[in-house]
Amino acid sequence: ACTECRVYVDVTADATTPDGQRWATAYAALQPAIDAAFEAAAGCEVWVAGGTYRIFQTSIFDTVSLRSGVAIYGGFAGTETQRADRDPEANETILDGEREDAVTAVVHVLTAFNTVDATLDGLTVTHGFAQGPREEDGLGAGLFALGATLVLDNVRFTDNYATRDGGGLYAYGSTLTIRNSEFVDNIS
Repeated sequence: ACTECRVYVDVTADATTPDGQRWATAYAALQPAIDAAFEAAAGCEVWVAGGTYRIFQTSIFDTVSLRSGVAIYGGFAGTETQRADRDPEANETILDGEREDAVTAVVHVLTAFNTVDATLDGLTVTHGFAQGPREEDGLGAGLFALGATLVLDNVRFTDNYATRDGGGLYAYGSTLTIRNSEFVDNIS
């Protein structure tokens, strides 16, 4: 379970045994935090410190899988105790699909398959490259949503490329609420 239903993430975290319970023991990667928040309780929040989070680990099919009932908030310095104290502009939180050596990138930076009541807030999603052997691999480089209900607030999709449709975002059979967000230099 997470403290006050929060799980913390900081790309610079180096705790010997990360558990996401506080900033000092934050996860260094986003997916373990999302999974922990999902297991803890519906409505659990993931607080993400500013920095660049590389989604590509071993394969172009690596992705951040959104989970039902989990809200992800970026823009933290890594010391806050209240969500209102975060500053997404000063602490840009980047989910980057490109491999560190820039040779290739993940097919989808984010995926939401039958995910309901999830929130993304205060994040930049970049460098997804939707391509591959299956038809759906060419869709939604930044975010691929299928049968999802999502709220996107203060999210910036930039420099994503899809060989078919939805460079920044592709949603099918989904209900999305998009507020205060930008789509910049995405190509399909």
